[in-house]
Amino acid sequence: MIKKNSMNNMTKEQKEQDFKVYIDSNVIIYATLNKDEIGDKAREIISKIKNGDYKAYTSVLTIDELLWNAKKEIGREKSADIAKDFLSLINLECLDTNKEIILTSIEIYKNEKLDPRDAIHLASMRVKNIKIIISSDSDFDKINGIKRIDFSK
Repeated sequence: MIKKNSMNNMTKEQKEQDFKVYIDSNVIIYATLNKDEIGDKAREIISKIKNGDYKAYTSVLTIDELLWNAKKEIGREKSADIAKDFLSLINLECLDTNKEIILTSIEIYKNEKLDPRDAIHLASMRVKNIKIIISSDSDFDKINGIKRIDFSK
């Protein structure tokens, strides 16, 4: 993670970039559905967002993925409540998916060989110049210019 004592020599832009993270959908899905250690780690990330340790971003696609996965296990109503709670986090910005992001994601899909949903997440990151993703998905490790924080280990 980020060491606060080493921040004294950083520019304001570098400091802001280090706390600016993209939250992959698997973080919120594990936080919601998993009772094991990986779920605990995902919930810890959500707490860090709540506490302002991170300025977090995600895509509207994350909410779609959460609702789709959660309704099977906990039902439609509870899934909707959890999605609303997630969206209410003060240090979280949910990014719209527009034509620019979709066109960018198509190029990423073609060139980076990512799955379509991961390509949309990466395109959303690029629009906001986010260099760090919190994800258990190792497919992001092959992308130049971004760092993945693996919460699953």
